[in-house]
Amino acid sequence: MNRTIYFDLKFAMGSHAITVAITDHFFTDSADVDTIMHSHSHPGFELQYITEGKGFVRSDNQKYRIKKGSYVIMAPNLLHVLQSSTETPLRRVTFLFYISKPLEEKKKNNVDEERKVVDILTGIPDICVIEDGSALYESFQRIGKEIMEKKLGYLEKLKGMFESLLIDVARDVTDLPVLDRIPLPADMDENRAQFIEDYFNANYNKSCRRRDLAAMLYLSEKQLERILKRLYQKSFRELLLESRMSMSDYFLAEGKMSMNEIAICLGYSSVNAFGYAYKKHYGTTAGVKRKLLGDNNTPE
Repeated sequence: MNRTIYFDLKFAMGSHAITVAITDHFFTDSADVDTIMHSHSHPGFELQYITEGKGFVRSDNQKYRIKKGSYVIMAPNLLHVLQSSTETPLRRVTFLFYISKPLEEKKKNNVDEERKVVDILTGIPDICVIEDGSALYESFQRIGKEIMEKKLGYLEKLKGMFESLLIDVARDVTDLPVLDRIPLPADMDENRAQFIEDYFNANYNKSCRRRDLAAMLYLSEKQLERILKRLYQKSFRELLLESRMSMSDYFLAEGKMSMNEIAICLGYSSVNAFGYAYKKHYGTTAGVKRKLLGDNNTPE
């Protein structure tokens, strides 16, 4: 999803540099209502404050309820999706923040105190839901007004306002109770396995990409690979090859297609590419396998 970056704010906290990215979604409370967002991630932390409605935030095997007055923080590079209730759609205010080391150590009396705040923020788990974020919404309103009015010194004032807001976030995270995680079915792995097998059965003849399957399952590519290893002891590439080789044996035994037609049907760019993959997998050629299956009359 493309977002218009209005500006970045940069300031120091402790020995770290903080960058806050203000996008068009900061103003979504008054302009944008979502029912479903696509699966996505960001290189920085994403904070979503829910101003209206209710729904869920989901990533991998985590699923949490969100509602009006709560806010959720997603860790960097975490593939996630927000799903809104159709009866009471979500309205939200969003901003991104990045934490990095500055070039020089900041010299202030309260540097240790600020470092504690940064340590809490960087330790935020994959998904963190704060049930009562009413204090944050008041800050968002003041920040929004400052952005719109652009009075003298507004950028410097915004830095202080966001620094104060992130301190409030750190306090909320410190006092966080056990989150309301929605129990997922005990047969989650079984359901995933069926979905994965159906995917390969339906897409063996296409240019399959790991990221496509990961997105369908609301997973990152690394999470998908871990699950494939756990369920099958194989990687995405190995499972795709296995699916193609299984279908190649079926086509060879059926005896209705030439080698070139089989290669195309399996998604290979050429008969040579198919032949190479087949021999590497089985240790013999597709031609020899065809003869073993008694199919000597099919045209080459």
